[in-house]
Amino acid sequence: MELSAGYGGFSGLIGTLGVTFNNFSLKNIKDRSTWSPLPQGDGQKLSVRLQSNSRFFKSYNFSFTEPWLGGKKPNSFSVGAVSSSFDNSSLGYGKLNITRVFAGIGTQLKWPDDFFSISTTINIENIRVDQYVSSPFFVDGTRITNGNFKNFSLKPTLTRSSINDPLYPRNGSRISLSMQVTPALFKFRWKRR
Repeated sequence: MELSAGYGGFSGLIGTLGVTFNNFSLKNIKDRSTWSPLPQGDGQKLSVRLQSNSRFFKSYNFSFTEPWLGGKKPNSFSVGAVSSSFDNSSLGYGKLNITRVFAGIGTQLKWPDDFFSISTTINIENIRVDQYVSSPFFVDGTRITNGNFKNFSLKPTLTRSSINDPLYPRNGSRISLSMQVTPALFKFRWKRR
């Protein structure tokens, strides 16, 4: 569980609330005897996180991972969504909203050893800017302060993890190599409002 709070003066109340259940069980939702505080027992991972500074920034994150898709081999399946909004309109700098949904699948490799795994995640993003003066988006050298952007990307990841216990690791290591690519066919699509 993650919980933090503070006060940022002009920004107001700053806070984060996050919970991660590493032994969640979607199958046991109807079996109340497995609830502690949520159904558990299948090694699935459920994560929810909320973050805000009340005035200028809000972020909502959700993800779910099934580590044994199909039940016979260590093939993982993940889904999730992230929504972030930056509202600087009270200062005259506009708004930025980013919404992303993703799904990924992964598998354990036999070579070079059993600690290696590979996964691929598909990301779909919608980015909306509204009078956003410090917009990071440019079209033909012109800063875009209003409009919608859509993006599709693939993120392959190669991981070697030798940690001894995913819940409370005491030894081992975890190293990841990833990159995110947007196929040329799906470059940012911009629509002026």
